Amino acid sequence: MKHPSNREFFAYWDSKRGEARAPDRSDIEPGAVRELLGDIFVLSYDSVAGYPFRVAGTRACALLGRDLKDKSFSALFAPESR
Repeated sequence: MKHPSNREFFAYWDSKRGEARAPDRSDIEPGAVRELLGDIFVLSYDSVAGYPFRVAGTRACALLGRDLKDKSFSALFAPESR
């Protein structure tokens, strides 16, 4: 959460959620964060899959050399580092 893109996206996300735990999907407007989209990722939770990437920006994917959509976030780390 220290990267400026993360902070900016979180501030946008936080403003959209109001008093809810998370904003409604329809409240997020990609155009409002256009310049951040390459850097950010969003995880979902699945009781079987764990924390798969729901959205993964192009720069995040390039950093790891592959498309991350639907891949496990925790699988990026060695078991002892999870």
